[in-house]
Amino acid sequence: MTSLDAERRRKHILRRECKLRVELLVRCRSRNTGEISENWVTVKAGLLNLHQNAAHIHTKEPLNENQELRIAIGFPTGVIVKATALAYSSKFLPKPEVYGVEVRFTEMSETDRARLGHFLAALERG
Repeated sequence: MTSLDAERRRKHILRRECKLRVELLVRCRSRNTGEISENWVTVKAGLLNLHQNAAHIHTKEPLNENQELRIAIGFPTGVIVKATALAYSSKFLPKPEVYGVEVRFTEMSETDRARLGHFLAALERG
């Protein structure tokens, strides 16, 4: 298998076989009391690429820099990894009418970090 074939296989697994759930933190201030409420809103998104400390996703919603996110990534093996992340950069991709967003993981359990590392190593091995 050539390196080009290996890269195609890696992208196929990440984009087609991995499941992604993204929740966006929305803070609202009450006009009457001034209290701030926090709500998590699910945003439809897909996985483009995955690294040990970051991921590239696509979504139809533009995300602001430093927007707080909760992410759950389901691997084809059935393992789910959860992380808290911040949106780092968002770029409009005109052809499919979506935004490409780089997110950096800020919090992840040691168990999930080990699972992510194991999955990425298995992808590299092919």
